[in-house]
Amino acid sequence: SNVRPCVSIEGYKTPYTDVDLVTIRENTEGEYSGIEHTIVDGVVQSIKLITEDASRRIAEYAFEYARNNQRTSVTAVHKANIMRMSDGLFLRKCREVAENFKDVKFTEMYLDTVCLNMVQDPSQFDVLVMPNLYGDILSDLCAGLMGG
Repeated sequence: SNVRPCVSIEGYKTPYTDVDLVTIRENTEGEYSGIEHTIVDGVVQSIKLITEDASRRIAEYAFEYARNNQRTSVTAVHKANIMRMSDGLFLRKCREVAENFKDVKFTEMYLDTVCLNMVQDPSQFDVLVMPNLYGDILSDLCAGLMGG
């Protein structure tokens, strides 16, 4: 897992002063699994790999992280509305794991909605868990919020 805290630094001038969130990214699968090939000249296919085991493992890690670090909520970031099978599997595993962590609030949100909400008010987020590519994008967005 790839864990990236995003916390406002007192005395450092940024547009936001109350950010305290953590992105947790699965970092062995997704579009970064390196499965690509040429179908025919001029056409390349890249495969997004999502497994039950890795999805469950990263979800469990996120909830345990939240519980062990006095965090109150975990948000699963996904695009299951478009990638119904791959992100759908990731989201199902997050939902299943959430059932074992009733003390941690669970929400789910589309990646694009998270980006919109994060630039409007990042303080609404606590722990966010997501597949590889989304974590790469969101962790950079978080760094930008902090002036990094």
